[in-house]
Formats: sequence, structure tokens, C-alpha cells
Amino acid sequence: MRLLSAWIAEDPKLTLRSFSLDRGPDSEVQPVGSLADILPLTQEGNPVALQIRFDPATAASEGFYGKVEQAARRLLPFYLAALVEDPAAAWTTLGVPAATPKNDPEGEDDLPLPTGYSLDQLQADTHLEKAWLQEVVNAAGFDPHRRGAIGQIVLYGPPGTGKTWIAERVALHLVDGDRSRIELVQLHPAFSYEHMMEGYRPKEVSGNLVFKLEDGVLMRLRDRILGSGKPHVLILDEMNRGDLPQILGELMYLLSRRGKDSTVQLARSGRSVNIPDALCIIGTMNTADRSISHVDFALRRRFRFFRAAPAVKVVESVVGARFGPEWAGVLSGLLDRTNEQLSRIGRGFEIGHSYLLDVPDERALREVWEREILPAIEDWLDFDPAALRPFSWEHTLRRVRQLQQTIRGEAVEEPEE
Repeated sequence: MRLLSAWIAEDPKLTLRSFSLDRGPDSEVQPVGSLADILPLTQEGNPVALQIRFDPATAASEGFYGKVEQAARRLLPFYLAALVEDPAAAWTTLGVPAATPKNDPEGEDDLPLPTGYSLDQLQADTHLEKAWLQEVVNAAGFDPHRRGAIGQIVLYGPPGTGKTWIAERVALHLVDGDRSRIELVQLHPAFSYEHMMEGYRPKEVSGNLVFKLEDGVLMRLRDRILGSGKPHVLILDEMNRGDLPQILGELMYLLSRRGKDSTVQLARSGRSVNIPDALCIIGTMNTADRSISHVDFALRRRFRFFRAAPAVKVVESVVGARFGPEWAGVLSGLLDRTNEQLSRIGRGFEIGHSYLLDVPDERALREVWEREILPAIEDWLDFDPAALRPFSWEHTLRRVRQLQQTIRGEAVEEPEE
């Protein structure tokens, strides 16, 4: 068996020289100088074992889990050597050189995974205006020298505007396409400070129930940042559904003290922590949820808010490519006119474009309308029959027919109500 091992020191700098090659009990352990040292061995068909070793003291050090993640990512090329028929081609695909350049002895320090998610890709996936996306990206990444780049944003808007989808794609852009550096948490009434920061959790030890202090989502993400030194993104989905001041605790103070070397003492463990500059936080809020009006003003000051509005152009682009321009014109017109009527109810009462993006015909439209869109409108209008009449399927179908006639240049037989 061939064994590739890495030692994580207190201040690690993993390189290919950190790995060793073990051919078996009768062979001498050899250091690995480059990936080219392993390439010939992949032809032998023997299994390869991978192991990360560390001393006990290191396991208790700050940022340890981030170091483990970093080491595991750098071991990936060795897994490829064991699993694929042409590891050299796979390394090339990953952007990893097959051998260390002679004129760059330290060039193997970083073995990159496939990366890259450009602003153009972000725009192509979301079909939104590039200028708006650029503003969102600029605010989501922290930079003390750039106005507005505060490192935490909120995408808010009515249901169906793709807030979570946008948040995930913006996050991908911020971490250069590396999904392992994105953490998504959906908040809810039972989500607490213990889940976010730290808290005592019940554990069974030798048949006894004990309570052990464990890090929450944010503290674990912080360790990963300290270990890798790379940007990470925390997405707080449906953040207005949770008790935000209680969930965030001391984080409320730290969010306003980015770049100032500020620390706070955690309530449970008493340890002093800060928020790394490399942490980006993206929240989403549904404006149709009346609880958004109760968002703490102190929290509002710590985030930059971007409205994710219903986008007729997205319907025209996506539906047009999938089901043709005429049907795209019908659905975009339906979205526009429906939201115009809903605007009379009050601000924030709209339906998003994503409801209509996968609707190929009238039959599918009726199902989406009666099972997804109409129930939301009924709730907004308190099930008032008179107020709901213009949103019934019969009225909606009549509007669809009128839009079709208009697009085809035909005479509209009935005036729109």
C-alpha cells in the first residue's frame, strides 16, 4: 500500500514536500517532491491510502478545523492519482501542474481546485442588470478602503423573486466558485444564539448524559477562515423569521466594528473573538412576511439593503429561450398587470417572476396559479371574495387570451376588467 501523509504543524504551510510516499513494509519511505513523483505509480493498480496526522496540541488550537479543510483540499490531486485513468489530464483540468517548475521551488505550495465564477457568469445565471449585481457584490465584500463595502448585505423582496438563488450566486462570485466556502443557514423561530455563536449541547459520554460547550455556525466558519485565510460567505436565509437580536448576540456589535481590531467576550465560554475581514454575510428577507416590519433598527444600520424586485425581463429572457417569444410575452404581461393590481393593496405585495419561469402552457399556468400564486393573494386579501374576483383563474385566463390577441395583432374581443 502507498501512504501519502501530511503533518499539520501549529503554523502550517503545506507543500508537496509535506507528503511522503510509503510503498509498503519492505520499502523505504520517500519524500514527494512533485506530482510527477507519483505519476508512474498510478500505473501499478495498487490502492492509495491518504492520512492527515496532527499532534494533540494542534487540535485545540484556534482555526484548527480550517487547517484540516485546507489540507484535505490539497490532498485531492493524490486521490485523483488513485481513482482516474489519466491523472495528468485531471490535474490539468484542475489547474494543477504535473511537476514543480524548476525555477519556482515554492510553486507547489498551493494546489488550486477548479475556481472562477465571473460577474458575467453571475449575470448570465440571474438575468439581472450587471450594474445592480456589481453594486451588490461590492457591498457584500468587506473593504475598509472602499465606501459601502461593509461585508454584510440583505436581499429583500416579495416571494418568488429568487432572493436565495441570487444570494447563492453572489456568494459563488465572492469565493471564486468554491462552494466549500459557502455556508447557508435558514433561520426560524427555534434558531438561537446557541446555534449561531456557541452553546451547551447534550452528549452521551460513557452512558451518561453530559452537556458540552460547542461552537455554533458562525464560530466554526470563523475557524475555517483563520485556517485558510480565504473569503467565506454565510447566507442567512429568511432572516426575518428568527429573533435576530437574540440569535446574533455579541455579533451585533462586531458587525459595526469591521476592520478596527475589535473583539468581544462570548457569553458562554468567555473567550474573546472578532469577526475576520474575510467573512461576508448575505441575508434574505421576504417583504410579504409582515414580521419584516419588526426588524431591529440597529440591525438595519449594520446591513446594506438591496431590493430583489419582480423582473419582467427575466421572464422574457428565460421563458423566451425555453418556450418561445410569444408565450414569454404573455407571461411577462400577466406578471406586470397582476402586480399592478396588487400594488393597490399596499407596498410589498407582489408576485415574483420565478413562479412563471417553468410554465410551458396554459395547463401548467393554471396549476401554478391555483396552487401557488392564488393562495398567497388570498392570504394578503383576507379571503375577501369581492377583492379576490379579479385574481380568479377565470379572470386570469381571460387576461391571457387578451395578451395573446394583442401579441398576434388580433382584435381584442373583450375589454380588460
